[in-house]
Amino acid sequence: MNAIDELVGAEHARAAAATGDTGAAVRRPHGARTADLVEREGLASRRVGLDVGRRFRDAGYARLDRVWGVELAAALAVDALDAADEARPPESGPRTPVTTERANLSRVPVATTPLLDALHQALAPMARTLTGRLVVPSFAVYGYFAGDDECILHYDTDASDITLLVMALGQVAPLHIHPELRGLSVDELGRLECDPSWDRQSGVPIEYSRSGLTAICGRVLPHHRPKGTLDGLSAVAALHYQAAFRPASGAADEVAR
Repeated sequence: MNAIDELVGAEHARAAAATGDTGAAVRRPHGARTADLVEREGLASRRVGLDVGRRFRDAGYARLDRVWGVELAAALAVDALDAADEARPPESGPRTPVTTERANLSRVPVATTPLLDALHQALAPMARTLTGRLVVPSFAVYGYFAGDDECILHYDTDASDITLLVMALGQVAPLHIHPELRGLSVDELGRLECDPSWDRQSGVPIEYSRSGLTAICGRVLPHHRPKGTLDGLSAVAALHYQAAFRPASGAADEVAR
């Protein structure tokens, strides 16, 4: 058990002691505690190096480790666990045209919370440094996986000039980024996704961090995750930002060039 899991366990133990119920659920932080958790990390004033920003803009993805400490990481795990009962499949979003069997995999249940919103707002300056553009928060959700962690090949929505991904709860396998598929239409992605001969281990695997960020330009770079088995519930926090001003037609993917 790592330090984050120990803190989550301690939160459950404190809830049980306070209520006298050993099965009591831990309640996610609200109000002043939510703001305090994020504020103590100083995330709003933290920047990444210019070299990291250049690497992100060249490749379209980057991983940043140790952005915050174990207390906030543990709070995110408790928060995601507590919000799981509220998770529902999104009513809209990117849809790769695939067979009915594969389409079920694109309906990942999602939920959002005040803590996730506070983190989303606090990381906006970091997202701007990475992209070199004025991006603003668009939406942030926990995406939940149980049983397996497969994710079909897709682009993110147009409201995702940069997405910051965090392993909030449990553990899923690395996300596979596909620079070699950049520029394909969603119909072409759908044909690949449905092709049993397509190598599902292809692409560049990027691991998630529980105290850091995996940044991708998901509306430009296709990505997927091969099927893996999960022992319990896992949740990935996805913080999406979009450009306040879009470039002219023909330069829409400049952020990841």
